[in-house]
Amino acid sequence: MDPNVDYLAAANWDEAMEARLAWLRRNDPVYWSEASNLWVVTKYEDVSYVSKNNELFCSGQGVRPGNPVKLGLIDEDEPRHTQLRRLINRGFTPRMVKKLEEVFSRITTEAIDKVAAKGECDFVEDIAVPLPLLLIAEMIGIRPEDRARFHYWSDAMIAAEGNMGDPEITSKASAAFMEYSAYLVDIIEDRRANPRDDLMSILVGAKDEGLLEILKAATTRNSRMMRRTSLSRTTR
Repeated sequence: MDPNVDYLAAANWDEAMEARLAWLRRNDPVYWSEASNLWVVTKYEDVSYVSKNNELFCSGQGVRPGNPVKLGLIDEDEPRHTQLRRLINRGFTPRMVKKLEEVFSRITTEAIDKVAAKGECDFVEDIAVPLPLLLIAEMIGIRPEDRARFHYWSDAMIAAEGNMGDPEITSKASAAFMEYSAYLVDIIEDRRANPRDDLMSILVGAKDEGLLEILKAATTRNSRMMRRTSLSRTTR
């Protein structure tokens, strides 16, 4: 098994990657990848140690070697990370979670009803992808009639990861990001003028903790919390 591949290239995440990572866990669990210019850490215990020791390992220098672009919470060091978490956690009080539970029950029922008539489904495409995406859309104020656009923006931006050398894919991702950012600005301004009982209104209202800067960052660097985020991508 040859571990010397570019782990940042989407094309290399094929059928052979599972066996490659298993080989690394057995033989070289902390592997320096020359092709990717980064360390590949493959054992759970090591990943956990790195994640929990921010005094030794930083997250705040970007998501790619030599690229300082930040995408969201996972790219922030302390104390910034905790400050952002505290703001977002305001949207997950027991009362808000109960409300989201009702929303998720509704969109789950809608998704199941759509496939029931067909008698079959592609679980990833029909259930696993749309459900978290629709919940995120609900949380950040995407209008029901714009959910298809939100799904397109999400897919276009996800496609760019690992395909930065493809001008067609990156062009579509950039256009999707610009459209999504402009859409978010409209939502932010609407919540500022007309607060609602939702996460976006909570964040917009937290001016005393410097949220205006956070919101600006979210719309200009594509915050994972306020885009398709980790929730949507984790289920794919």
